[in-house]
Amino acid sequence: MMTLVGQIRGQAEAQRADAKQREEAQRAEALAREQMLMQMKAETEAANQKREQMMAENEIKRQKMLVDTNAAVLKEKMQADLKKDLEFQQIQQKERDRAVAAQQKLRELTGQ
Repeated sequence: MMTLVGQIRGQAEAQRADAKQREEAQRAEALAREQMLMQMKAETEAANQKREQMMAENEIKRQKMLVDTNAAVLKEKMQADLKKDLEFQQIQQKERDRAVAAQQKLRELTGQ
C-alpha cells in the first residue's frame, strides 16, 4: 500500500513539476512578447520622429524658397516701378521744359 501512495505522490510531484515548467515557459514567452512589443513601439516612435523631422525640414525649405522667390519677385517689381517712375519724371521734365520754352517764346513774341 505504501508503494501505491508513493507512486501517487510521485505522479503528483511530476505533474506539479510539469505544471511549473509550463508556467515558467508561458512567463518566458509573455516576457519575450512584451519585450518584442516594446522594441516595436520604440522603433515605430523613432520612425515617426524621423518622418516628422523630415516633414519639418521640408516645410522650412519650402518656406525659405517662397521667401526667396517672393524677394526676387519683389525686387524685380521694384526695379520695374523705379524704371517707370524715372521715365514718368523724365516725361514731366520734358513737358515743363517745353512749357517754359513756350512761355519764353511767347514773351519774346509779345516783346516784339
